[in-house]
Amino acid sequence: MTESQWLKAADGDAMLAVVQDRLSPRKWTLLACGVAHRLSDLLPPGLFPDAIRWAEDTAGRLVPDSVRSTWDRRLVDESFNVIAGVERRQRDIVHVCDPDADDRQYQDESERRVNPAVPLYQEASRAAAHSIEAAGRTAQVATDAVRLLVREPGPVLADLRRRTVDAQEGAATAGLRAALALELFAKANDVADKGQVKNPRLERSRAMETIHRLQEHADTRYVALSGQKSRADRKALGKLLLEQLGNLFRPYRFNPRWRTEAVVGIARAIDEDRAVERYPILLDALLDADCDEEDILRHVRGTEPHHPHPTHAVGCWVLDLILQKDEPLYARPPLKSTKSGSGPGMQLGLAEGPLV
Repeated sequence: MTESQWLKAADGDAMLAVVQDRLSPRKWTLLACGVAHRLSDLLPPGLFPDAIRWAEDTAGRLVPDSVRSTWDRRLVDESFNVIAGVERRQRDIVHVCDPDADDRQYQDESERRVNPAVPLYQEASRAAAHSIEAAGRTAQVATDAVRLLVREPGPVLADLRRRTVDAQEGAATAGLRAALALELFAKANDVADKGQVKNPRLERSRAMETIHRLQEHADTRYVALSGQKSRADRKALGKLLLEQLGNLFRPYRFNPRWRTEAVVGIARAIDEDRAVERYPILLDALLDADCDEEDILRHVRGTEPHHPHPTHAVGCWVLDLILQKDEPLYARPPLKSTKSGSGPGMQLGLAEGPLV
């Protein structure tokens, strides 16, 4: 890993491999929480986002088992409502395709006359049902992933990443199956609107070819999902590491005189309230305190060449320096550039430190 590769933040696995022995229990937990936030689009507002925030607030602290158990029970109870709600919304998307239809309700042949639209309607119904099932499974995986953060202390980052990738793949699959169902249903209507045809068996054969072609296209896109989501996971982890650790290839410099009452107060408010909109105020306070460390100012300003529009996360390295959190991490010597290579840390599922 070189400094240039680190700043590009393209491979979170490689980055994690070179810093895993430096991370505190708090940093491990905050990384896991950062991954869990990527599930926000798959979960409704309310208890599950609150659980992620609770895990962030208690990162690195000893939490009684009774408190963790209470959170877990609440999440289990709410998960049923979440899954049912996700399935209901997916059903609304594909309801026109009659996802609950029994194949036997379609008359394939009536009075020896073949109906070429039937197989299209049947396949649309099956694809719609599959999309609802995929949406429900996705919600189950997503809710289980959040429970990892509150259920038991221990190394959960690797498992959480796998579940997050699975959930995102599942959501994409549900979307693909829904699109397939609606397209098949539209084709079926086109065929049905033709009314009687001279050669219904030929039309049926064409309908079967249409089904095969559309399914093959959907399957091709589905196969590509796994690689896409895994690559996106590595990039997301890389950006998160850069946000939480900064550039570990250079020594950190923070003059205690810059910790004025205003700087510390604003930094604490940003950290506790997730008030990222206050970073410009923090920048003014740092300048008023005569801070001249360009790396710090660029990060707060959001003008870093490698990170021009940062999505600030809990555990931001600048806030940690100001608030004196995880000081041993920043006191250690900077990393040294090494030749690129592969190893156990390059794979999803990298070993990690304890969370408590």
